[in-house]
Formats: sequence, structure tokens, C-alpha cells
Amino acid sequence: MFTGDRAGVLKDPQQGTEFSQLSCAIRGGSMPVSKSADNKRILIFGATGTWGSGALLECLDHPEITEVICILRRSSGRTHPKLRKILHRDFEDFSAISREFAGIDACFWALGSPSSGHTAEEFTRIEHGFVTAAAKALHAQSPQCRFVIVSGPGADRSETSRQLWARIKGRAEKTNAGRERGMLHWPHA
Repeated sequence: MFTGDRAGVLKDPQQGTEFSQLSCAIRGGSMPVSKSADNKRILIFGATGTWGSGALLECLDHPEITEVICILRRSSGRTHPKLRKILHRDFEDFSAISREFAGIDACFWALGSPSSGHTAEEFTRIEHGFVTAAAKALHAQSPQCRFVIVSGPGADRSETSRQLWARIKGRAEKTNAGRERGMLHWPHA
């Protein structure tokens, strides 16, 4: 569920449901934008995964969104007139593509990895380091941007949980909270 006064539930497309409540950040009038409401530019990280692909489909379908830029680690076969894909390998350094972050109205961070199969250091690098590097680079180019982190119920901002994923997700939320105007986290218990 979105925190604050924007209630809504994102639903899993693998269970046959829709992402209609992305409207809290995309369709609602509360998204801070730097230009007219019918010319929104959206940035998505993790667009090939479950949550990111749902956000991508919702954005491509929305009439007020004119461009969706996906930062990808590997190529995807999806095409659409509104879609622009950028392949990028180093998610700790966005300097090579930072100019692409100018004029972005909203960003969905849905990139992630399961904690199993990774060392604590690798998991921390992916779940905290990557999102923090992207948020800093994006904020430098588009300080008005709404930055939405797909997190997890039980993410622990106090970092005292016995579960590694909860501590690191909580750290990523805490580090990036307030960096961009209108930061949302989904879901945060």
C-alpha cells in the first residue's frame, strides 16, 4: 500500500490482476510535474521484472505520458512508440547517461534481486548502492521528480531486523527518503 494520503494496492500481473492503482503516482493530479500535465516523461528501472513490467504497461497506456525511458541491463523485445530503451551496465555510476535524466517527472525503481544466492555485500550493493546512485543522479538532473521505490512489507528502516533483505531495503528507503520531492515507497509496513 502507498504510504501517506495516497492509498492504493499494486496487484501482481502474474496472478491475473492489473496495476490500476499506479494511478496514485501516474494518473493522479498529485504528481509534481515541471511541465503541462499532458506531457509527462517517466523513467523506469527494472522494467523486465514483475513490478517494473506492470509499471511499464500502465505508463505506455496512459494518454498523458508521452515518453517512457527504461534503463535496462539487458535488451528486451518490447517495442512501443512511447518507449525508449537505454542499455546500461554500471548501476553504481550513471554519469555516462545522466543527461537522459533531465526533465523526468516520475521514476519507478523496480530493479532488485532476491537475497538468496548473493553474499551480504552483493545484496547490499544491488538493493542499496544501485538505488542510491540512481536517485542521486536523477535528483541532480530532475529535482522535481517523484521517485517511487518498490520496496517490501517489513522493510526495516531501523536496520535491526534479523532478515538481511529487510535491513537493506529499509536502509535504501531511509537513505533516499526525501531526496526527491514527493518520495513514495511501496509497500512500507
